[in-house]
Amino acid sequence: MRTYFRLAAAEPYRILFPLGMLLGCVGVSHWAFLAWGWLEFGSGTYHALTMTGLFMVCFIFGFLMTALPRFSSSQSSTAWEMWSVVSLIVAAAIWGALGHPHVVVIVGVALWGVLAIFGVRRLMQKRKLPVTPPVEFIWITLGVVQGMVGGVLLSLHQPWATAAGMPMVQQGFLLSVVIGVGGFMAPRLLGRAFVTAVPNTLDPLQARKSRMQRLIIYALAALILMGSFLIEGTGEIRLAYGLRALVLTALLGYFVRPYILPSVKDLYVWYVWLSVWFLLIGYLGVTIWPVYRVMWLHVSLLGGVCLMTFAVASMVALSHGGQAERLKKPNAPMVLMGVALIAAMGARVLADGYLVAYYFELLATAAVLWVLAALSWFWMVGPYLGASISARQMEIQHEQAKARAAAQAQKFRL
Repeated sequence: MRTYFRLAAAEPYRILFPLGMLLGCVGVSHWAFLAWGWLEFGSGTYHALTMTGLFMVCFIFGFLMTALPRFSSSQSSTAWEMWSVVSLIVAAAIWGALGHPHVVVIVGVALWGVLAIFGVRRLMQKRKLPVTPPVEFIWITLGVVQGMVGGVLLSLHQPWATAAGMPMVQQGFLLSVVIGVGGFMAPRLLGRAFVTAVPNTLDPLQARKSRMQRLIIYALAALILMGSFLIEGTGEIRLAYGLRALVLTALLGYFVRPYILPSVKDLYVWYVWLSVWFLLIGYLGVTIWPVYRVMWLHVSLLGGVCLMTFAVASMVALSHGGQAERLKKPNAPMVLMGVALIAAMGARVLADGYLVAYYFELLATAAVLWVLAALSWFWMVGPYLGASISARQMEIQHEQAKARAAAQAQKFRL
């Protein structure tokens, strides 16, 4: 156990991923317990904050606190950084269960502050090294800003501020990370040509110019994204979600190019590809049919973000656990995980769109399917959360993955 916690301190995904799955099961089970009569009333706010503010935060923080030091060749996470995040997440879960959603938001702001400090410390260390983090990771900073601004708006306790701040807290940070991390990783996972990379043939001046151009584009896109939440506060739902759909379609459409099938045939890669489609379709659906906003948001968040999260979390856990070969061929838990998540999305869509007479029964079905997907994930990666490989083996594994992606990208380019 001591070895496990030592590994988790340096690679926080080892404890944050399982914690996130556990909290996700709690968040969705809320509706099942209500349908079965174990709860007297349900709370959409509790469910939303648990899923976006706890479940997703665990995976985002676990991934970033593991990956950022590698991308910037800086110091790994420390024990106090990892335990600070875990403690704040557990505190938020307790306050949420006690019925204090605003405390959850306050704790969320503190979490974003911890992430900001974590990132700044790595950037300060990075300046002495010849490694430049991906430009797309500026979206992490932009996401933290949106989360904090949303928290401030909620603290004002005004109708407009609440209507703008709640979706900014629940969606702003989440979408920013999807754009940043997804925009960087998805093209490589899918075997695309690396449109986000600066060609090695560029001289330093051209490289800086290219990076600056992308930073300007991202800054403008972030302003539109943040502005969409302020517009939502005025009640202009269609315009707000239309702007979000525009930003997501423009950036992910250019970088990921989901209209082309993946060149890499691994099952988790196909899940990533499908998740991008669900994400875009959901936001487009809200734009066209805002009266079904909740239904379409579940297409984006359950079919899109959750499926992407499960797929990437499987890749991280198995590759760091020395089981990268298991990703290259379908296995029962991987298949069950994806099928259960997509079926859960289908049940949730039916509940809001077509079979409202069976609303709570379908919510319970979706919850059970989601928990089944989580159990499948534990079945697949659980034995390897405490396993590790040497730094040299990890470097070789990363180089092999990059070479494989580059070869696929070359085929795609041809």
